[in-house]
Amino acid sequence: MSRRSLTLSALLLISGFAGDLFGQGSLRTQLPSDVTLGRLGLQRAWWAQASIDPLQDRVRYFISDEQVTIVQTTTGLVSALDNANGHRLWSVQVGDPHEVRFAPVTNERLVLVISGTQMYGLDKRNGDVAWQVGVPTAASASPGMDEMRAYVGSVNGAIYAFDLKFLDRLSKDPRLANDAFKSLKWQYKTGSRIMFPPISTGNVVVVASTDSSIYGFVAKDRQLKFQFETDQPLSAPITQVGRLIFVATSDRKAYCLDAETGAIKWELLSGLSLRQSPRVVGDHVFVRPEGYGLRCLSLTKAALLWTSREAVSFIAATPAVVYASDSLGNVLLLDQKDGHQIGAFSMRQFPIRIANDRTDRLYFSSERGLVVCVRERERDFPLFHKSPEKKPVLPDVAPDEPGAKAAPATKKPAKGAKPEGDEDGAEEKKENTDPSSATSPKPAASKPAKPSAKPADSDNQ
Repeated sequence: MSRRSLTLSALLLISGFAGDLFGQGSLRTQLPSDVTLGRLGLQRAWWAQASIDPLQDRVRYFISDEQVTIVQTTTGLVSALDNANGHRLWSVQVGDPHEVRFAPVTNERLVLVISGTQMYGLDKRNGDVAWQVGVPTAASASPGMDEMRAYVGSVNGAIYAFDLKFLDRLSKDPRLANDAFKSLKWQYKTGSRIMFPPISTGNVVVVASTDSSIYGFVAKDRQLKFQFETDQPLSAPITQVGRLIFVATSDRKAYCLDAETGAIKWELLSGLSLRQSPRVVGDHVFVRPEGYGLRCLSLTKAALLWTSREAVSFIAATPAVVYASDSLGNVLLLDQKDGHQIGAFSMRQFPIRIANDRTDRLYFSSERGLVVCVRERERDFPLFHKSPEKKPVLPDVAPDEPGAKAAPATKKPAKGAKPEGDEDGAEEKKENTDPSSATSPKPAASKPAKPSAKPADSDNQ
C-alpha cells in the first residue's frame, strides 16, 4: 500500500473516532427526517462524510458541478463525492497545511487547486496529481478554467493563462519535467489587483480588477476585446451563463453584459449593496441586496418579479420551487411564480451551503464535513440548468404498467409483423414519461427509493 493510502486510511480512522467523540455522531441524528422532508415532497438523496481531521480542521470551501461535489478543508485536504450516490471517490492532501489557498474549480477532467504559489491539477476521476506548476506572482483568487486553458489572477493585477494540453503532456513525459514554465501561454497586466476568479466562455476570458474595470480577452492570444468601466469595483464574483455575464458593483448596481463584446444588456440600480453573486436559473435572475431579502428578476429585462424578505441566500431551484436560506439557518420553499413561502424545514446544523445554479440538487455541509444532498421526491434524475448538454443519455424505455408481464428479452416479432404491445400513441407516451422532465407525471408503479440509514460510502463507518 502506498504512503498516501496509509496516511489517508489513518486519517479516516481518526476522523470516524474523533467525529463521534466531538459530536459528529450526534449531528447525524439531526439530519432532516424522511417524514419531515416527505411532507414537503422531498427526500434525502444521500449523505456522506468528507475526509477531515475534526480535532483541528474545518470545511473551508464547498463546491459542486454536474458530476462531483468537492469539499476542501482549511488545511488543504480535498475530498470528491459522487453526485449520483454520495460515494467518496477520493481524498488527497494538497500543498502544505499552512499555505494560503482558494476554492477549487473543475472542468470535465480536472480539479484545480491553488496552494501557496503552486497550482495543482488533480485528476477528477481518482484525485491523482496530474501536474503541478508555479504561479509567477501570488494568486489573489481562485483560478478560472475552460477545456483548453487555466487562468490565474494575481495580487499585482496580472492575469496568467496556462496551456492545459501542454500540462497534460508534461504529466505523461518525464523528459518535460523541467519545462513546466513553458505552459504559460500568455500574461496581461491590468490596472490593479484581480478581485475574483476569471470567467471563460471558451472564446473570451473576463477579468475584474480593483481599478473598476472589467476586461475581456481573446482566450487564445490575450487580445483585448473590450474594457467595461464601472463607477466602483465589483462587490461579488462574476456569474456566467452562455454568452451572458452578470456583475454586481460596490455602488449598488448590477449589470448584464455580453461576454463576447462587453455590450450592456441591462443595468439595475438595486439601492442596496449586493455581496452575493447573482444566480441564474432559466429565465430568472436571483439577487440578494444586503438586509432586504431575495429578489427574483426577469433575465431579459431585469424587471422585478417578486421579493422574499425572509430569504437571505439562494440554494437551488426547480420550475415550481425556489429553495433559499433564512437568517436562522432554515430552508425555505418559495413558489417560483410569486415568491410566497409554501414550506420550510430546519438545517441549522449544516450552515455551509452551495448556491447551486447548475442543477436542482440541494447540498449542505456541517463544519466537520458531514455532507447531505436533498432532492425532490419525484426527480430521480437531476435537472441540468446551466449545461443541459451534460445531461446523461437515459435509456428510451417506457415504464411497465402495474401487473404487466415483461416480454421475453430474446423474443423477436416476425418480419413485417407489428411488435407485441405496440399501440397507437406509444411514441408520445415515451416522451411524456421522461423522468427528468419538469412536467412529467409520476409513473403509476414507481415508488421513491427509501433513503439509507447510513452514508453511501462504506468508508464512513
